[in-house]
Amino acid sequence: MADIVAAWTRVDADNGLVGFNNNATATMNDKLTSAGQELIAGKSDTARFISAVQGEWAKTHG
Repeated sequence: MADIVAAWTRVDADNGLVGFNNNATATMNDKLTSAGQELIAGKSDTARFISAVQGEWAKTHG
């Protein structure tokens, strides 16, 4: 729990919170859905999931 609180504090301090993760980019919900389905189906792993979501963020926010 302490690790979660520490990570949350860092994200908050860096202004990294969004109202809802789908609103992070115009197409984030599509990316979360497709990447999540691939992860659950065993066609991807956590590193590729995170990379896909981060890539979606970077397309919009740099």
